[in-house]
Amino acid sequence: MDHLVEGGLECYVENGARLLEPADIEVIALGLQDLPARISALPVECERLGYQLELLASLIERRDAWFPETVRQETAFALLYAADEMDLLPDSKPGVGYLDDVAVAEVVLSRHAEVFERHCAELGQEWSAVQPQALF
Repeated sequence: MDHLVEGGLECYVENGARLLEPADIEVIALGLQDLPARISALPVECERLGYQLELLASLIERRDAWFPETVRQETAFALLYAADEMDLLPDSKPGVGYLDDVAVAEVVLSRHAEVFERHCAELGQEWSAVQPQALF
């Protein structure tokens, strides 16, 4: 939490991602089988977050790492953050519970937009459906 206060959300994501070792990322990738159920349980107003999480997961699952390791680390951090029940805003809070999950996903997508835009093109997906939007 200190990183969030001191340097903002980007710093929080960057520092949290830096703590992830390759073995941690592999464990996160192996845990993605639960993601579809979690996405289907999202409130309807979080549909875009669901698409973003699917895109993040598809990048983590790639084995041809043409992108920098920092992208993989931050992507894994965003997925881990979204899966964690103990995040900054409890997901159970009506109307606001997923805002922090959205913000973390948006930060990662924004910081690495070129990588994710290329990844979308390779998948035949529209980048515009998942690209970050101004939150404030």
